Amino acid sequence: MKELILVAILLTSILPQKAVLETIIYESASEPLEGQIEVSKVIRNRARLRRKTFTEIVFQKKQFSCNNHLKNRREYSILEWNTAYKAWLLSIVSKSKATMYHTVDSKPYWVDSCEYLYTIKNHKFYKEEK
Repeated sequence: MKELILVAILLTSILPQKAVLETIIYESASEPLEGQIEVSKVIRNRARLRRKTFTEIVFQKKQFSCNNHLKNRREYSILEWNTAYKAWLLSIVSKSKATMYHTVDSKPYWVDSCEYLYTIKNHKFYKEEK
């Protein structure tokens, strides 16, 4: 029974729901792979800290701009899907502590309550302070 539980945990970690990959693509497709890995890790870190599923995290109200306006979705290319999946897999081994990010041309209300970590291309990454 323990083996089945471990397999289930592993599969849910490796095989994201379509909505998770769509979020990675929409939020970071113009970023290098490193940026897409970081967006993936933000989803993982939030899920772990808030004890929610990855899908629950991406659909939380006002958390990911792409999911605030679902009607603005477009068709994604095979390359975009593959890159998002690769980023998702690589985020498993990422040591990133990031839980928040925003584009470099915005300053969200929460930014002063977080610890700045780094910038990757068009996104600044932060860790929520406790």
